[in-house]
Amino acid sequence: MRLSSDKKNYFRKMRGHEVITASAGSGKTYRLSNRIISLLLDGVAPQKIIALTFTRKAAGEFAGALFEKLSEAAGSEEHAARVCSDLGRVGQYSSADFLEILERVVSVLPELYLSTLDSFFTRIVQSFQMELGLSHGVGLQILEGVDRENHRADLIQTILYEGKMSDENVASFLQSFKLASMGKEKVRVMGEMEQFVALWHRTFLDHGHGGQWGDMRPLTEGREVKPWSEQRGEMEELWENVSASLSVFGKEKELAAVGEALQDYVGGANLLPFSKFPMKQLADHYELMLGGTFEMKFNRKVIEFSGDQAAQMAQFVRHVVEEEIRVKAEGAKALWNMMAMYEAVYDTYGRQVGKLEFDDLKHMLGKWKDSESQRLTREKIDYRLDSKYDHWLLDEFQDTSQDQWNALEPLLDEVGNDVSGERSLFVVGDVKQSIYKWRGGDPKLFTNVATRYAIQPESMAVSWRSQQEVLELVNRVCGNKVNMGAIFGGAVEKWQWDDHRKAEGLKQKSAYSEVRDLENEEEKKAYLLELLKKVQTVEKGLSCAVLVRKNDDVKEYAELLRSEGFAVAEKGSVAPVTDNPVGLVVLDLLKWMLNPSDDYARLHLQMTPLAEHWSLEDHRALWSEWNQVIQRDGFEKFVTSVMAPLVPTMSDFSYDRLGLILEFLQTSKGDLEEVVRSLENLTINVGDATNVIQVMTVHQSKGLGFDVVLLPELANTSMISAKNFSKVEVQNDYGRSLLAPPKQEIRQLVPALQEQYESWVEEQYYEAFCVLYVALTRAKRALYCLLAPSKSLRSKSGYSKRSEDSFANWVISSVGATTV
Repeated sequence: MRLSSDKKNYFRKMRGHEVITASAGSGKTYRLSNRIISLLLDGVAPQKIIALTFTRKAAGEFAGALFEKLSEAAGSEEHAARVCSDLGRVGQYSSADFLEILERVVSVLPELYLSTLDSFFTRIVQSFQMELGLSHGVGLQILEGVDRENHRADLIQTILYEGKMSDENVASFLQSFKLASMGKEKVRVMGEMEQFVALWHRTFLDHGHGGQWGDMRPLTEGREVKPWSEQRGEMEELWENVSASLSVFGKEKELAAVGEALQDYVGGANLLPFSKFPMKQLADHYELMLGGTFEMKFNRKVIEFSGDQAAQMAQFVRHVVEEEIRVKAEGAKALWNMMAMYEAVYDTYGRQVGKLEFDDLKHMLGKWKDSESQRLTREKIDYRLDSKYDHWLLDEFQDTSQDQWNALEPLLDEVGNDVSGERSLFVVGDVKQSIYKWRGGDPKLFTNVATRYAIQPESMAVSWRSQQEVLELVNRVCGNKVNMGAIFGGAVEKWQWDDHRKAEGLKQKSAYSEVRDLENEEEKKAYLLELLKKVQTVEKGLSCAVLVRKNDDVKEYAELLRSEGFAVAEKGSVAPVTDNPVGLVVLDLLKWMLNPSDDYARLHLQMTPLAEHWSLEDHRALWSEWNQVIQRDGFEKFVTSVMAPLVPTMSDFSYDRLGLILEFLQTSKGDLEEVVRSLENLTINVGDATNVIQVMTVHQSKGLGFDVVLLPELANTSMISAKNFSKVEVQNDYGRSLLAPPKQEIRQLVPALQEQYESWVEEQYYEAFCVLYVALTRAKRALYCLLAPSKSLRSKSGYSKRSEDSFANWVISSVGATTV
């Protein structure tokens, strides 16, 4: 296929930049694959195209969609015509044209970059190690999960015990930890240190300048604060006057306890003497105290205070608040010192030997903002990368973090500001699906990219996934902004919503949605089982998912379903060896063949129906015979022959699992020890398979769709847990400060901290909106929301109830406990 120059120029003008808001199920993978095909039809070399997303699963999906479309169009004129119609190029290309494109793509397949952002960053760092300050030629190992946690623990061990740091530095590290963790001391000191590193090391990379950490001025309006110990006499005298005023409430013992506590009081360690009386009451009236007159109700009495009494109480409260802030500030400075020492060890025994975390990759590529020398270094890298790719496609952009944006910004600016038509930027996302803020995702970046490059966003709200009966429930819950505002306040102002509707081209099928309010947890689980037995998803060939919030819930519900005989996949995959009795028999069969002295495996085999068909009592002779079969026929034929007598009595589920195991053994290479080890850890991705019920978290379900979705864990408790409010960054006319926040009764009296907390609460609510939206929109044909009152919440009458700002109350107040 050859394009004329006129035709090329026409399509270059038509190409342009695009930003698309793609609601759940609206066909973003379809648009992404079409965009790539359009570029290829315009004569763009495959090597000039780069498409990036956040997960390997998503990358595989749009790569699969691309090759499926090209293959079908190359093999059929009918499919070629359909693709041309989808692209708005009716009758312009034949199947022969698509075959030529497919051959061109396949011939340069390793250079067609359809991958994840993390993979892209890894590739850059590997290619430019010396420029980025890493030891040249060292192989890079990107640490994830358990490997990352173990490496952090090893580095802390290096600091404390391996003599790699001076005694003075080790002492400083321990002292810094003690100050930073004041009030949170635990028995597991190493575990606490590892948590500190996990929480604060990334912050240190982003805000390494020590002067920001623990600067009190932004929190005290510029006032310098002395430690309480240096003004103890003045404070005790002040307390005498305050306690004399408060004695009218008749709480002499409580007042005396506070006076005694003041003798040893150090901020951050213990607010208990103040928490019952009178600190909370004083804090609640602090603003009125400053006004000079206030009423305080306590011990069934209402007393008015004014003049010197009010002023002295306000002064006392202010000193307590400032002491608490001072200790938190000292802790932040100590934390910076601790992170600086950890960073030095991490750089030496981590980065420079090629052991990196994903945060490192983004941080190194974003350092161009720190200094002119770093900017010049990055320019050299960008010059080589910029000439490589002309067309950028970015998926799930609402999950992009600020450090990822910093790493991409120079490259995207070159493309986004291009007006020649020779280069293009294609960005897809949906701020309603921003469920990764906890790991840095910033949905504002998706909104800002359209503004930055003057691109008019396009909205896709029509669903090619869900039937209208499902979407009606989604609209009534997630589109009722009046109800959401009454429950969640200002957080709803950021919520962008257009009612969803089924695409006209989506075939109409029977559909149903329901919100069911049940008496208790036991009744809820019984109803779940009853539903699944009634609907019979496996028998009807329907995909089905039970979606929960936590990994612990995945295990609980998977075990519940298995106990009732359901075939289950956890987290999108099955463990065909360990999740069923037949698989465990095969595993112990091979373990015994590996080690004939493994009596546990042998006795297990003797307890199974295999003993009726094989001479397991004479196990030595049988082991020799079976060993010869393995040597002659291989693992797959051996297991097939041994298990054959059991096949007629197997359930469909067990027979299916045995088939998966035999498929694995058919392609297994290596010795028996390696095969056994692989079988113990074998998991198989089942995607949207219909022969199992999938149990997974809402986060794991993102990007997937199921015919039937059940949501049995819509929490009754508040979406907000103040203990997760773990760090604040305050910036005002007095400077900038990073620290861990003090306790609530102190925080609420510091406007800068309270504003941060209220902003954080709104962010938590917004992310909760996104989580429920993602959960509801996984359903294609049937959606069941199963609710039960919380045992941990009781009304005054003794009945279970719900928190107002809970998922369950949101759904009930939007729809009611009814069939929709």
